[in-house]
Amino acid sequence: MQIVDDCVGLNPQNVRTIVWLPQTCAYRLVAEGRELYWWHPLVSGSKETVHEAGISVRGRVTALENELADAEDYFDHMLDHDL
Repeated sequence: MQIVDDCVGLNPQNVRTIVWLPQTCAYRLVAEGRELYWWHPLVSGSKETVHEAGISVRGRVTALENELADAEDYFDHMLDHDL
């Protein structure tokens, strides 16, 4: 494991305040006392249910990180999708 300068450690105190964590984040759900979704691998027992539910980025990734020249290029490849 390598720790980078902007690495954020998740814990029960900060997962509720980190705005970029999705509402479906298991850490956030547990911290809020909510149930994990049926498609979560810890519930379903399968890594495929995330894809079957249609909430993964499988098939929607348009570029890999090492293919982008600079930070400005990222915006053309980001998804804006509320779950």
